[in-house]
Amino acid sequence: MRERGSDIWPGRVSGRAFFIGVMGSMDNALKELLALRDIDENMARIRKKLEDKPARLGKQKREVDTAEQDLEGVRDHVKQLQQIVDRKTVELRAVEDDVQKLSGQLNTLKTNEEYQTMQRQIEAKKGEISLIEDAVLESMEVVEKAKVDLPDRKARLDEERDRLTGKETELATELDELTKQMEALESDWQAKSHAVDPDALTRYQTLRSSLGHTALVAVSPEGICQGCYTKVTSNILNTALAGRSIDCNNCHRLIYMLS
Repeated sequence: MRERGSDIWPGRVSGRAFFIGVMGSMDNALKELLALRDIDENMARIRKKLEDKPARLGKQKREVDTAEQDLEGVRDHVKQLQQIVDRKTVELRAVEDDVQKLSGQLNTLKTNEEYQTMQRQIEAKKGEISLIEDAVLESMEVVEKAKVDLPDRKARLDEERDRLTGKETELATELDELTKQMEALESDWQAKSHAVDPDALTRYQTLRSSLGHTALVAVSPEGICQGCYTKVTSNILNTALAGRSIDCNNCHRLIYMLS
């Protein structure tokens, strides 16, 4: 064990604190941990990109899917209206035939009462014809308008599909590159971890498992932990000011004073 006046104070794994000395200049053990922390920060940024990029593309894909469903809905509606037009057209011809037949029978009637009754029937049929014609015209207007609009909607949808395909290809390339970067960082982390004091590494890994890249943070000269932004005790601050790292009494991260 070094003397109290030496540059490095010993670590203590069994207790709450683990000290890494930095008297005047930063100790190698702390530099090695900070190097791991820096790699962890880079990996955290890449993980976020790996999560965010597919999510953003997913939104665009949902929009294209919705547009496809809307287009298919318009097509179905046009088909239904066309069926209505066809059915109403058949009904219209049938009623027109009835009017023609009834009109032809007028001259065969013997009494005025029969004649007036037949006229009322003819007028009723003509009323049916008017209603059917209105329904047919209304449906045909919608059908014609939709037929004009459908090609434009399909063209816009095709453009969106093409853009989505391009984005998917671009995303696949980006994700592949990010994955390679992550693998390289993980390899670098493992290589650098071999140079770290085993006890210090164990302590850091324990914190890292729950706190990620914020397992090791600075403390301000005023004693504010940059992990939880809580003021540490005076004893802990004095330890940090003396050039050693120690657990924050609130969040239990490893904290250190920047040299």
